[in-house]
This record gives sequence, structure tokens and C-alpha cells, in this order.
Amino acid sequence: MEKIGLAGWVHFSFDVAIFSDNIGAVYKSQGKLDEALNFFNRSLKIKRQHPKNTLNLAIALNSVGVTYCSQGKFEEALNSYQEALEIMEQLAPISLDVAPLLDNIGAFYKSQGKLDEALEYFRASLEIKQQHETNTLNVAIALNSIGVVYHSQGKFEEALKHYQEAYAIRNELAPNSLSVFTVLDNIGAVYQSQGKFEEALNSYQEALEIMEQLKPISLDVAAALDNIGEVYESQGKLDEALKYYKKALDIRMLINPDSEDASISSQKILEVNTRVNGQNNSSEISLIIGSESVNNSLDVLEVSAQDSRG
Repeated sequence: MEKIGLAGWVHFSFDVAIFSDNIGAVYKSQGKLDEALNFFNRSLKIKRQHPKNTLNLAIALNSVGVTYCSQGKFEEALNSYQEALEIMEQLAPISLDVAPLLDNIGAFYKSQGKLDEALEYFRASLEIKQQHETNTLNVAIALNSIGVVYHSQGKFEEALKHYQEAYAIRNELAPNSLSVFTVLDNIGAVYQSQGKFEEALNSYQEALEIMEQLKPISLDVAAALDNIGEVYESQGKLDEALKYYKKALDIRMLINPDSEDASISSQKILEVNTRVNGQNNSSEISLIIGSESVNNSLDVLEVSAQDSRG
């Protein structure tokens, strides 16, 4: 058998790494994270043996980090992300390839409640993206991420500014898309936090119209209906709130009548109906949402009432 020379072995080993990456990606798409990690780490081990191919090493480290993050192993994820970032910053510090790593680290810090650190990385990502491209969906993603952090910090005007910039880009490039729905939902949430209920309703209604076109029977539509109901409830317009809450529950019952979401939704209707009528009119509501859901919610309310009396 012909022996494989050094150059041939390097080429062969990189083929193994590529196959390992591909197999890992398939397992990850199937939610089989342990198997995915096994193959990503196999690829990573090969790439560490060839320091000249540092770009491939950074890509492998990012894949490992994403998988760790999906497993909830956040410290391991952060270590992989940061090693990948160090490599990329040495190779090409302001290249677009650096931005996703910054986004991943920012998302990690946000998940840990470390909002200042998250903001630092999201801003760095935005700065790089804006040096290479303007008014692209990648820029909009960074703007939205920054807006989410500001909203979490209670900096509503800053959040709104970044959300609106993201909306302008997304609405131009991908009108009536899921990404536009998401940012409209975020804008509505800021207005709701500020007590600007009419503005919140406008944003939530626009978001609802988009999602009803995209996925009319979905949990996203149910959540959008709930958002509108909550605004009406905050305004004291309980009949309007009930109308939207019932529509949301109808969808949840179609998707999974035994889900926790459906039970919580029916309980919310019972609570608001009690405020309207002064009593639990379960016989009327059961015609709309099903007797089992009503009974489950009544049980919860009864326990709550006993707790409050005790």
C-alpha cells in the first residue's frame, strides 16, 4: 500500500475534520447535542494540530461554544467563544467574521444578567458591521440586541431608539417578515413599560397583523393577542381585554388543549371575568374554552383564595 506523505496526511486529516463538522451540524439540527459536541470536539482536536489554519480553528471553537450554550454549559461556551475571538482579532480584527463571535459572547452575558458586559459586546459587533455595510439585516440584528439590553436596564428611550432603527431597516428589506414582527413586538413592550398605551396598541396590532399572515394558528399569534389584551386590561377596558384573551386561548386550545399555556390563559380569562361580573361565571366561559380548562383554572383560583384568606 502506498504510504501517505506528510502533506497528504494533513490534507486527509482536514477532510476528517470537515466530515466531523458536517456530522456535528446534523446532530445539532436534530437536537442531539451530546453527539454534536462529540464530533465538533473531534474536528477541533484535528485543527489544533495545525496552527497555521487558525481560521478553521476559530470556526470550530465557535461551533463548540454554540453547542455548549444550547446545553446550558455557559462557562464552557464562553471559554470557547473567547478563544475563537482572540484568534479572529489577531487575524482580522475588524472583519465581519469577528461580529458573530461578539454577538455570541454578548448573548451569553445577557443570559447571565450581566447587561453592561452584554452591551459592550453588542456595541462592538454593531461597530464592525457598520464599517462594512449599512442598512443590512445584520446591522438590524445588532441594533435590536442593543435595544433588548437597554430595555432590560429600564433605559426605555435608548431601547426605543435602537428598536426603531432596526425596524426601519427590516421593514425596508424584509417587510411583513418574522424579523419585523419581532421588533414591532419589542417596540410595543417599551411603550407598554412607559405607560404609553395607545402607542403600544398600535405596535402590537401591526405585529399581530404580520404574524396572522405568516402563521395564523401559532403560539406567536396567541402571544400577540395576549399583549393587546394586557394593554386593554391596564387601561381598565376589561371587555376588550377579554375579547383578545379569548382569541388567544382559542388558538392555544387548537394547538394543545392540555398545555400549561392553555391552562394559564383560561385562568387569566376567569380572573378578568370575575372583575367584570363580580363572580366566577364558569358556565358561560366553559362554552368558549372547554369545561376541563375552566375546572382546572377554578381549582387554581380556589387554592389562591384559600391562601389569601389564611
